[in-house]
Amino acid sequence: MADPKIRLKRSSVEAKIPTADQLPLGEVALNTYDGKLYASKNVGIGTTVFAVNPWSVGVGTNSYNTYFTSGNVGIGSTNPTTRLDVDGNANISGVVTATTFSGSASNMTGLTGASAATYGSSTLSPVITVNSDGKITGISTATISGGGTTRTVNRYVATASQTLFPSTGSVTYTVGYIDVFINGTRLDSTEFTATNGTSITLTTGATVNDIVELIAFENVDLSGDDLGGARDTATLTTNSIASGITTTGTVTLSKTGVLISVHPVGISSGWLRLYTRSDLATADANRVRTVDPDPGSGVILETITSGISTVYFSPQTIFASAEDTPINTFNYRFTKDGGAGITTFTFKYVSLES
Repeated sequence: MADPKIRLKRSSVEAKIPTADQLPLGEVALNTYDGKLYASKNVGIGTTVFAVNPWSVGVGTNSYNTYFTSGNVGIGSTNPTTRLDVDGNANISGVVTATTFSGSASNMTGLTGASAATYGSSTLSPVITVNSDGKITGISTATISGGGTTRTVNRYVATASQTLFPSTGSVTYTVGYIDVFINGTRLDSTEFTATNGTSITLTTGATVNDIVELIAFENVDLSGDDLGGARDTATLTTNSIASGITTTGTVTLSKTGVLISVHPVGISSGWLRLYTRSDLATADANRVRTVDPDPGSGVILETITSGISTVYFSPQTIFASAEDTPINTFNYRFTKDGGAGITTFTFKYVSLES
């Protein structure tokens, strides 16, 4: 080296940094207040002053804190753009604390206590456990149990001063969920008592021949198989009857469902009617086929067949038992056309209530 001598300058003024003019090449300056050592560097077009130890060291006897007060630190990077810019991997055995995280985190592991899997289905709901630190510590599943409501219409013809409906048998409803109508007018809740889930009592007795309707609602379990939706079939076979003769009987279906089609086999020409209640089937006995049924007369369907051909209902027909206690049997009437013989009807339907 041309000049092996190092000249030392010093200052005790806080934050005092020498200028290039004050610190020629080959000289160093010590700030005794800040604990910083400065030197000059040739940058081609002149000199610049830099801190030999840009960090700060705290005071103490056994341990010290080392820190930077400005600028960025690069590890594997010559041009750091953030306070710490690491080009490569970092191995940290401790807690990393940050206000936000960015990136996909696709390669991060050990974030939760859950295993890789698909949780939940149409009958299972995922249950997520989170600890006090906000970390997911486990995921399990629980069976979904749903609830729903069935609506049943019950119709009665009142006797003089009758207050109890039904007078025999029962209806099924959830207390607080029943509407009562007399001759089409809905009663206020103060005009009847409905507290037992099986019957109602009018505050004032009905007039003879009043039409009393109970619109009853009942909570039902809609989980698992009770959701229904299963397709099914049912058949009815008539007696051997002559042309113009009407036969009656019942066919077994689900309590509630949707009719898709009916297929006749045998001597099959005739007029078929299906009803929601047995008493309404009796009341419809004298109606002729050229007259449409009245609203509320309980006719689920009527079809006139002239041979062996499937009748497809469009739109499909919703049916439900309207008996005081819903049952699976539905009354029918069949009037024969053509030659005498036996007829079998096959119903296809979707079961909504078993």
